[in-house]
Amino acid sequence: MLIQPIIYENDIQNDVTHRGTRIEINIADIHFGVAGVDPIMHYTILHEQFINKISQMYFDMLIINGDLFDRRFPTTSDVVKYALIFVNECVCLCRERGATLIIIEGTKSHDDGQLSLLYQYTKDPTVDVRIVEQTQFLMVKGSKKLCIPEEYGKGKDYYDYFLKKCGPYDSVNLHGTIVGSVYGANQSNLDSKKAPVFGLDDFNMCLGPIIAGHVHVGGCYEKYMYYCSSPIRFRFGEEEPKGFIILLYNLDTHEHYVHFEEITSFRYDTITIDALVNTNFNDPDYLKRYIDNLHTNGIDHIRIVFANVPEEIQLLVKQAYKTSGYVAFKEEDKKRDIVSTEATEELEKKYEKLDFLLDPSLSEYDKLVRYINYNKGSDYITVDKLKSILGGSII
Repeated sequence: MLIQPIIYENDIQNDVTHRGTRIEINIADIHFGVAGVDPIMHYTILHEQFINKISQMYFDMLIINGDLFDRRFPTTSDVVKYALIFVNECVCLCRERGATLIIIEGTKSHDDGQLSLLYQYTKDPTVDVRIVEQTQFLMVKGSKKLCIPEEYGKGKDYYDYFLKKCGPYDSVNLHGTIVGSVYGANQSNLDSKKAPVFGLDDFNMCLGPIIAGHVHVGGCYEKYMYYCSSPIRFRFGEEEPKGFIILLYNLDTHEHYVHFEEITSFRYDTITIDALVNTNFNDPDYLKRYIDNLHTNGIDHIRIVFANVPEEIQLLVKQAYKTSGYVAFKEEDKKRDIVSTEATEELEKKYEKLDFLLDPSLSEYDKLVRYINYNKGSDYITVDKLKSILGGSII
């Protein structure tokens, strides 16, 4: 359960005028441009259920905790157009309230350098906009906030400088993996050559909450670490509520209250069709009427799992919805999952061989020589030979 009151809500409501209380709006993993979602519809949902809601509130900070974009897009695309309209609305709300907008870079393959499109706002003297593309402290509204984008191969010493050696800080906003949030993330690992995994003990200098983006399912981990969730549902397997976090935080007492505000978006429901439960499921026409009725009554995307339905009936139903765009079948998903898993494992093996590119102990010459020899499949060139060819310098 995401809502975890640390102090009573009524006490906070009576205390919001206290100089030590800050109100933050936290949203993450917006993924403008994600496959299957029209960018106009994507923007409309956010405008109606996020922008319109927070426009009726007072807040001190609005924070986008990574993955504004799903991947890189041409600047002339509708995806970028509506993402920029959304960000501009956030900027305008912050300007009206004298609030600070913080935008944290997310996964490299998602935001992919596109936060540079927003640099103009950092030069606007009428509003306070901070864009975070490397780990740093921000002094905001009297609070010391540690902001951690998703970076790769930085190492424990890099993170410990911020986490352990810069004195106490009030709160953390990050885009990354928290212990227990995903399969395999069982313990803290700041030395990963990929993205690090953070645990509560890593933040023992933090006096308040840790708010994160990256995992699309909202939740509370290790007492004070929270995921925002993603605001829009855009795939199967994410049936959990979607929305954003409203955080009330008293800087004097370091007590906080987290409220999860739900956003209604697309429904992705998995339906089991069992002929032993309903013998009419052996009739393909009945099955089609049943599925169409589910869609008519509000299920945007339906994934069918067949149980005890003859293969020939399954085949007829699958053929009927081959081009529907809103019906999928679990059996087919399993085949795709196998292919996807094999491709992922192959890619991971490839990247393991290229881990040297993220090794801070190697010079740029060493990295380039190793990369050339990797592609050639032999000891094609040496560092001395490379230096001779390049005239002694790498820019």
